[in-house]
Amino acid sequence: MASLSLGEAAEKTGTAKVDIWRAIREGALSARKTGDGGFAIDESDLFRLFKPQQPEQPPPLENPPPKILAPPDAAPPEAATGDDIAAAFAALAAELKGLLAQGPGDAAKD
Repeated sequence: MASLSLGEAAEKTGTAKVDIWRAIREGALSARKTGDGGFAIDESDLFRLFKPQQPEQPPPLENPPPKILAPPDAAPPEAATGDDIAAAFAALAAELKGLLAQGPGDAAKD
């Protein structure tokens, strides 16, 4: 028999602690007093009176992103190798160096 504190009972039912406390005070929900002044509430007794809180689910997307599918006859993309990446990085570095050498006014003419 699982016992819950007042806060745990409120969380599991999505109910305010004061509502659980009132149910205990009015005798609709049985609970034992704990040594620290709190309550030990039987879970099955709690769910007899209050509905369990459903886990929150994220709201559905209003406009889900489109699925991009490759044509059935398309070959799978190849993974870039370290050499490919190094060559692309070198080409970009050379292009950047050329742009920086042109100066701020020259770049707008391209």
